[in-house]
Amino acid sequence: MKSIKLFCLTFLLIICSARALAVELDLGAELNYFDPADEDFRQFYEGGLCYGLESRLWFENGFGLGSSIDYLTRTRIYAGDEFKVESLLWNSSLLYSMKGIKWLRPYFGAGLVVDYSRESNKADTIDDWDLGYQAQAGVEIILKYFRPYLQISVQETPETDGINLSGYMTGIGVQFQLPIKKSESKPE
Repeated sequence: MKSIKLFCLTFLLIICSARALAVELDLGAELNYFDPADEDFRQFYEGGLCYGLESRLWFENGFGLGSSIDYLTRTRIYAGDEFKVESLLWNSSLLYSMKGIKWLRPYFGAGLVVDYSRESNKADTIDDWDLGYQAQAGVEIILKYFRPYLQISVQETPETDGINLSGYMTGIGVQFQLPIKKSESKPE
């Protein structure tokens, strides 16, 4: 748990300091299909839709910082009992945007994922926090004020005592560009 808190604090400090150098800030929503890699999760709950929020901070050199939080919930009735899993997945990554067509931005990135899961039924509730890593690739269509995008990502949670949320996400989303005011230095 200490490593998760340290990671979150470090990422927030980086975002706050990097904003001064950024040329573009995008915020938006996404819809993903989660395809679990863990065979037990796949057989019991199967894959499914999840939704979330995403932000990206882009710099002039093509690098960027990305962060998203996704919510996944799955329910299954087994032997007359309802089993439910709810998960929050927070991803943060370093991104790189390749030079492309003026209105198209292909990108790829890698980073860390923190996931919180709660599995419950009538008899018990299990809470689980895990730290893992992820890689992603996608493409944005650059319009005047918003950025529709398509992306695919893979995440791995190497050591978990509870629910293994390793797997693949394929998603679509739209982000809105927020203006970043640059302070102009006046010549003396």
